[in-house]
Amino acid sequence: MNCYEHTLIVKQELQEVQSKTLLDKYEEIIKNNSGKVIKTEKWGLKNFSHKIKNNKKGFYF
Repeated sequence: MNCYEHTLIVKQELQEVQSKTLLDKYEEIIKNNSGKVIKTEKWGLKNFSHKIKNNKKGFYF
């Protein structure tokens, strides 16, 4: 079985509830396609090396 790592970055303006809902949505997509989420880490708010759509920061999972 192959193991993969994914990084999800959400806008810093999103509320905690909205980011949790988004994370749950992606976990559900993985599970529906015969995948398994072993561990989820919250890395917190990080600066981008350059602007992405006028955003300087993002919240990393």
